[in-house]
Amino acid sequence: TGCGSNTYEIALITDKGNIDDKSFNQGSWEGVVKFADENKIKRQYLKPEEANDAGYLATIDLAVQGGAK
Repeated sequence: TGCGSNTYEIALITDKGNIDDKSFNQGSWEGVVKFADENKIKRQYLKPEEANDAGYLATIDLAVQGGAK
């Protein structure tokens, strides 16, 4: 699928914080939402269960399995 297609997703992987933390997670998510909405791109955010390398890698795998590119 090319970049012009609406079939791909953008995924934001947060740290252990939430997307309403009034900090970088929230600012990043608001940017993703704005860009995705303007370009009609599906978006999602994921929060790792563990804030370590294994947790982040597992969450990246989930994002890719969900269609994020």
